[in-house]
Amino acid sequence: MFDKEKFKNLLEKARGDRSNEDYSRDSGVSRAYISNFLNLKRDIPPTPDILKKLAETAYGNVTYRDFMDAAGYLNLDEVNKEIITLETKLKEIYEIICVKRKESEVLRQNIQDLENNAGTINQQELIMHIDIWQKQIEQLEQEFYSITCQLDQYKEIRIDIIDINSESCSKEGVVTSSNSDIREIARAGNNMTSDEAAELRKFAERLFPDAFKKNS
Repeated sequence: MFDKEKFKNLLEKARGDRSNEDYSRDSGVSRAYISNFLNLKRDIPPTPDILKKLAETAYGNVTYRDFMDAAGYLNLDEVNKEIITLETKLKEIYEIICVKRKESEVLRQNIQDLENNAGTINQQELIMHIDIWQKQIEQLEQEFYSITCQLDQYKEIRIDIIDINSESCSKEGVVTSSNSDIREIARAGNNMTSDEAAELRKFAERLFPDAFKKNS
């Protein structure tokens, strides 16, 4: 969750003895944008891209991780939940768009039949329905695009969180890997008792003896 007060304090520390204008010039982030956060006028945190810019020229040993934490981005579970929610919305909107496109095509075919057969159905009414549905489709497509952009942003945030956590683990002497399965096994190991971990190792050694020989 975004903590405006915490972010403000961190931003002040990162700015140091510079003016907002100086920090803006150094970081490439607009002065007004920085000022809004310092004055608690924004309820939504900056994107990770902007946080990176602020961190690159920050004073007071403020890091990108510090900014990500203050912005509320480091909760991987929450980010994953948001990704699932957005993906579900996209699927629902896509299905609605497909249905409306099919219905629109049926109406267009009816109009064509009227022109060919001089039928009695109100052609003007069909055209009106097509126009209405076309506008609805356009609105849905705009919403689809907007949600897609949000989804891409959250996926980038997830990558940043994983990278940040990997860097932290490396500093603490924890072995990291680009393989997600290996990282998942390592996380599971942190939740095991000593006896459970010992049993898992024995089982793994029997299955993959060569892997353990390389590490011995």
